[in-house]
Amino acid sequence: MTVITADSVEEMKIKVQEYVLPKVFIRVYAPTILLIPKRLIRVAVEAVDPFGMHVAGMTRVDLYLDKWSRRPDQSKTVNSSGLATMEFHLREELKPDDKMHGFKNVLIKVQLTVMTTNQTVNHEQTIPVFKFPYKISLMKVMPRFTPCVPFPVEISLKDHYGKVVKNAEFAEVTVRYEGSNLLDESNFVERFDERFDKYGIASLILRPPLNASRIEIKVKYDSVDYGIIGSSDSVDSKPKQSIHVTMQSGSKIRPNCEVNFDVHCSENMDQFSYVVGSRKTMITSGTVPVQDKQNSEFRLELTPQMAPKATVLVYYIRNNSLIFDEIDLNFEAFNNDFKLQLDKRDYRPGQEINANVEATNDSYVALGAIDQNALLMGAEGSEFNRHNFLELMEGMDFFISTSADVKVSK
Repeated sequence: MTVITADSVEEMKIKVQEYVLPKVFIRVYAPTILLIPKRLIRVAVEAVDPFGMHVAGMTRVDLYLDKWSRRPDQSKTVNSSGLATMEFHLREELKPDDKMHGFKNVLIKVQLTVMTTNQTVNHEQTIPVFKFPYKISLMKVMPRFTPCVPFPVEISLKDHYGKVVKNAEFAEVTVRYEGSNLLDESNFVERFDERFDKYGIASLILRPPLNASRIEIKVKYDSVDYGIIGSSDSVDSKPKQSIHVTMQSGSKIRPNCEVNFDVHCSENMDQFSYVVGSRKTMITSGTVPVQDKQNSEFRLELTPQMAPKATVLVYYIRNNSLIFDEIDLNFEAFNNDFKLQLDKRDYRPGQEINANVEATNDSYVALGAIDQNALLMGAEGSEFNRHNFLELMEGMDFFISTSADVKVSK
């Protein structure tokens, strides 16, 4: 650029660059905890520039009760100065995604059109909606109780972000004992008023009556009934829950084939997991979402590493107890193309034998020889067949049994 005056001429260089729109950051949050029973979703949307100043513009907020839905359940548009609060009233209560933790995630999508630049900024975020105002859980010092023996338990009170609730009030605790030989069930219900300490813990020492087989603990806090927060079984009782896994008919147990399994549970499940083991090695594992059902199925791809025998363990966890079932897979074939060729048809004592062996990679090949005259005396203990091999592999199972009801992994 050149500037000319009557007395002088001045020149100045100006560097011209492409104009870049300023960045805008959007934050979506719930000003207060969202509760499912209130049927109200209240969210705040804040838009700021890199210097922390509010950015004004037209703000559209879409609410998705199901994050996989293509269309929003509700939408609102407001002219915001940088901070806007919107409320969505629901016709029905939400169903929790996870019954154990009692919350439902909703999806919020925001589209902001900046007033000064007409720039469009998009943002999305999931926000949890909780069933209860606080998280109350049962902590057991021992996994099971013995009738007539003191059984200490602790009740934890925290907010949904893991922080201790300050100035916590008393909690109404109801303990119910169950047993087939209890004479009067009304006499086996105890009620306590327990105060939480500064760590959010209320400690109790229960004394289960004779013949009690199960304990259920309910809590009511701040006029809200949290229902059963946990239970415990006696050392001599068996869990009431059960899970069964069966293989669908027509399945071929061969490497590189797929097998379908049916899973049935005595109660509704949110999910279950499975582990496949063979020859002291865990081959694969996974988790299958069930969406609050008793019956489900899953598909498993069989691999050569599972042959000749594998065990499929299916399980889920309820009240800190492992509920499981297992099924064995006996393979019809090993998927190993094995060939053995000798350089001669007949040999004499003292001669060397040259053998050509072909097998898949990572194979273990064993060769043996026996005097044919020994076979005339009986083949027992001399021959090696599939049955002998499977007996040898029995000692290499991934899961072993310690009792009729308990199985542990090596």
